[in-house]
Amino acid sequence: MELGCGTYTVHLEAPDLDVTCATEEVTLNLVGGGKSVELTLVETAPASGIFEAPVGVECRCAGCALETTVAGLPVSLGAKVGFVAEGVQLVLPVARLEPELELPAQVDVGQEFTVEIKGVEEPDELRICVDGNPVHGPTVSLAEAGPHAISAFVRRGSNWGTAAATVMALDRTEIVPMGFDPTEAPAETVLQLALRNATDDPDPVVYVGKIGKGCPEKIGVSKSHTFTVDPTALGAGPGDVIWIYYEDPDFPADHTYLLVYLR
Repeated sequence: MELGCGTYTVHLEAPDLDVTCATEEVTLNLVGGGKSVELTLVETAPASGIFEAPVGVECRCAGCALETTVAGLPVSLGAKVGFVAEGVQLVLPVARLEPELELPAQVDVGQEFTVEIKGVEEPDELRICVDGNPVHGPTVSLAEAGPHAISAFVRRGSNWGTAAATVMALDRTEIVPMGFDPTEAPAETVLQLALRNATDDPDPVVYVGKIGKGCPEKIGVSKSHTFTVDPTALGAGPGDVIWIYYEDPDFPADHTYLLVYLR
């Protein structure tokens, strides 16, 4: 048995504790999370020897916080709670769903992605938070570069579960010259360049061409996100201008280009 959110009745049958014909009481210790509270069990009738008390398990999800209490005792989902009275003990876990987040590891700033929930079929309620702030999910985007904490609060029936993960948002992609000035690059030298902030693209390519010439060439980018351009292979020489263009295939808004002036 698990303690889902709701109200329960603690039922203790203890005829030896019925010592008078009056309605009597027994103290129940509720233990969990290193803390404890006392509850009073009241005899159901004079001389019945049966003692009961209601116990509420409350789950409150507000904003980006989920609070769970058992008879006012704060506990975490999945924690074990002990009911102890007159040497008798019953230990029950607080019910917990086990959702999992399916997210991209990296996205571009401003790129929309969907927070998908696995492990809980047809949840009755889903709340998504980014960096501790509620968002209108499950489709979200990140406004700033850097790591972002994504958390989900999932309810099915009276039970809740939580899950969290981190997504890295990448700044706008840049084409970076390595060891040369693009305003006066040597025409007879193979140019070294790097593609910065494109690690979310598993197979990046750039397009290179000479201004005034026809179709561009496609150049693959190495795993270290570097590539080379040979002006002579493009039929370019001093006085010509080479253009280099990149576009993220999953997020066209992330595109960039560089003009290289040959001397």
